[in-house]
Amino acid sequence: FLSHKEDLLNRMINRKVVLLYVRDSGLAKKYGLERDMEAFKKRYLSRLYVSKLASRKAGKVTDKEIEERFKELFPKRKVESMTDYDRAFIRNELTVKKYDEAVQEIYRSIRKGIKISKGVATYDGISVKINGNVKPGNELDLATKLISEEYFYKKAIFEGLDKNEEFQRAFNEMYEMKAKSIFVKELSKGIDVADSEARR
Repeated sequence: FLSHKEDLLNRMINRKVVLLYVRDSGLAKKYGLERDMEAFKKRYLSRLYVSKLASRKAGKVTDKEIEERFKELFPKRKVESMTDYDRAFIRNELTVKKYDEAVQEIYRSIRKGIKISKGVATYDGISVKINGNVKPGNELDLATKLISEEYFYKKAIFEGLDKNEEFQRAFNEMYEMKAKSIFVKELSKGIDVADSEARR
């Protein structure tokens, strides 16, 4: 936009005007935008917390682990023949594997501690109602999902992850996208295109 600064400015103004209109006109409330954004915030921050926790738990991949994996993949090659590409590929593979295992262990630890009684699941001071429409045997799965999100969200807030730049950017982008969608939906309500107009 260096050579089209006015265009950039107009886009910024239009975006701001749409956001203000959706908020001030009551459309945000009508369409439950704040509720949706609160759910987005909770979901995003709980996942961000788990991601950071899993990264810490997973630890670094050691050279010894890389060499052992290399032998598994290429039993006929000597370790000394390992290329930089081989090493980088195996390091990445092991890093992803350790991360995935750490995430699974985090959720398993929550699952083990959940207590369910009379349609209410509890864990570490958090209680959630289990929907009555859940199939028998799936209560623990649903409880794990609901409680985990609430539990990790609280942890994320405690650690100040709501101040995280990555989250702030994602939140603002999502808010703008949803506000624009609401704005377009409202504008479209009064528009009716006849078949004859389309043909012409």
